[in-house]
Amino acid sequence: MRRRKRSWGAGLLVAGVTVGLLGGGTAQAVAGAQEVPDGALPFVAKVSFGDVNSCTGALVHARWIVTAKSCFAEGVGQVAAGAPTKPTTVVLGRANLEAVTGHRLSVVSVTPHPTRNIVLAELSAPVKNVTPVALDGGAPVEGETLRIAGYGRTNNVWVPTRMHAGEFTVGAVTADAFAVSGAASGATLCKGDAGGPAFRETTGAPQLLGISDTSWQNGCLGESETREGAFEARTDDLSDWIRAGVATVPDGLREPVTGEFNRDGIEDLIAADASGNLWLHPGTKTRNAYGDRVRIGTGWAGMREFAVGNVNRDAYDDLVVIETSTNIQWLYPGTAAGGVFGARVQIGSGWSTDLRDVAIGKVDRDQYDDLLVVKSSTQQLLLYKGNATGGNFSAAVVYGSGWGCCKQLNVGKFNNDDYDDLLTVVTSTGAMTIYPGTAAGTQFGPGVDAGAGTGWNYASYLAKGTVDGTGMQGLIGIDSATGRTWLHARTATAGWAARIQPSGRIYTPQPSDLNNLVTGKFNRDAYTDVIGTDGAGVLWLHPGTAANTFGPRVQIGTGWAGMREFAVGNVNRDAYDDLVVIETSTNTQWLYPGTAAGGVFGARVQIGSGWSTDLRDVAIGKVDRDQYDDLLVVKSSTQQLLLYKGNATGGNFSAAVVYGTGWGCCKEVTLGSVNNDDYDDLLTVVTSTGAVNIYPGTAAGTQFGPGVDAGAGTGWANRSNVTPIVLGQETRAGILAKDSTGALLFFTVRDNKAIDWSDPIRFGPRD
Repeated sequence: MRRRKRSWGAGLLVAGVTVGLLGGGTAQAVAGAQEVPDGALPFVAKVSFGDVNSCTGALVHARWIVTAKSCFAEGVGQVAAGAPTKPTTVVLGRANLEAVTGHRLSVVSVTPHPTRNIVLAELSAPVKNVTPVALDGGAPVEGETLRIAGYGRTNNVWVPTRMHAGEFTVGAVTADAFAVSGAASGATLCKGDAGGPAFRETTGAPQLLGISDTSWQNGCLGESETREGAFEARTDDLSDWIRAGVATVPDGLREPVTGEFNRDGIEDLIAADASGNLWLHPGTKTRNAYGDRVRIGTGWAGMREFAVGNVNRDAYDDLVVIETSTNIQWLYPGTAAGGVFGARVQIGSGWSTDLRDVAIGKVDRDQYDDLLVVKSSTQQLLLYKGNATGGNFSAAVVYGSGWGCCKQLNVGKFNNDDYDDLLTVVTSTGAMTIYPGTAAGTQFGPGVDAGAGTGWNYASYLAKGTVDGTGMQGLIGIDSATGRTWLHARTATAGWAARIQPSGRIYTPQPSDLNNLVTGKFNRDAYTDVIGTDGAGVLWLHPGTAANTFGPRVQIGTGWAGMREFAVGNVNRDAYDDLVVIETSTNTQWLYPGTAAGGVFGARVQIGSGWSTDLRDVAIGKVDRDQYDDLLVVKSSTQQLLLYKGNATGGNFSAAVVYGTGWGCCKEVTLGSVNNDDYDDLLTVVTSTGAVNIYPGTAAGTQFGPGVDAGAGTGWANRSNVTPIVLGQETRAGILAKDSTGALLFFTVRDNKAIDWSDPIRFGPRD
């Protein structure tokens, strides 16, 4: 079937949401297809692009779906990489759209394919309990039967509430597409099915071969076309493109080392982070693309001088490290299961910081891995030979002198022979020198400049790694200034190619990583932003976006670990949101004024003292119906709710008055307009029951109305950082809250009526 006919004749399968709203009634499957029962095909996604388009997609990675590029198109404009231009939600694990099972997520970015109607869409949180559809199924074969799923229009319902799927026969196959026709009479693809997966059913996992692109739509409700058939954009040959697109670049690493750790036969990367977590970044079939990191240890902040080798004589790579506090050298043995190490074994003592640049490899031509290290005080290169016993190394012998010159030692195959070489960086020049291994193994050959330039002082760490197909080892470097990871591949002539970053993208943290979350307009665009602190006391700004998501965070302060009770309001009478906090060490309340430039705050001003931890749950909003923001706080010792009124002077608040009693009942006090009137309401969590109560604002403003259960259930006792937010292009405030898993939940207003407490959108956490 000619491509011209497919492009000009068959219609796109994107459904316009506004058109879809004309329908109603119970969904009946298209003839030849079947309604999908609850729990089946959980990897199939319903995609809603604003109020414009409705599509289908498929989960290909815990954080990514693949769908039709046309789903994100507006008019004739091109779909650009980055954040979608409209708020986009994805539902997974929900065959019945009237249920609240599965996952509801936002799309935070898209990566369009350059030539096909295919796009990768990044989700706001990982989906951990749904297995992605398999990618390596091979090409479609003319005449074979595939199954295609979708949420599109049927023969008698505009907007079905249940997924449907049917069998289709593969027709002509081209380089980037294939034709399909219903295996049963009347089976077809309709608007809303765009991006739906065409998959081969096997005894194992379903195998993705394509996604729905265009269709004649014969038999679809509202269509009069008599021609039959549809067309799928091929994905079977895009496995590498997909893996590279969904990969997360290892970032912010300390002490990186490589080896085969998870028993799949592909080289992996292990490293610690600044918080002392030990991470495994698994290698993938796609060169230079890593899979999702896996935490395999904690408490590694005090470990240094990581090196990998076969130390204990089994077939598995082991990890050798030095514990700084004790100067003990530890062996963490690899295991048959892989993924984690066995119980550590002490293999040395007295390994002070005078010993640096540990490297393991085959130095002396026997079959055992040896260890090299530089002793700074004597500038000696020491060799600890491996031995037949295994499990540790023989006593040190001096293997060289004058090694104060150099750093970043690595032992590996850096030239075209079969011997391990010694690679190092000359500290004074930043040049790389290679000392070639020899057949004798009694010493390395004379050092030669590697011809790799003089910029190697950029790296805080260099680790050998297989980053190309030359058979030689390249290097993985960590930029000391940015923390970025760089790959240094080899050329066929043993040279060095220009450095590249691993495939994929650097993870964009979500506000779920933060605490002390508050919302306001801080960066002077049209959208509400989120501010919070991380565990290191860094203050971050996450800008709101038109896509109802959060943009890349921006650091706006340090040293905030001792601050608590964050609240935002217009305190100093200008037009900008200000930040109010309490400094725990001094019990001082500070005002950080917003500025005309935005993004950062002005010089802080003290506005209160004696704000001890007896005062909690600070909230700012309009309580008493004048034009000034007021402050509420709970005094734990008396269970009183205190009101500090705003005033015409601005810059601080008037003296406290008692505004309520019995407030030992509740926590997470916050102010915002969360019902349909124009008044700020008081929202809080009842500690004993975990229910949410709303005390509605009133026209008089002398008191809130009686508290009413918000209908949010009773699971809020373990939630924190509860705050209203008008996110992105929303017109009314929803609610943000962190749950016990670290996820940030956004409870949206549905149909401009009330907050939907049953089906939040989830942001984060990363892992």
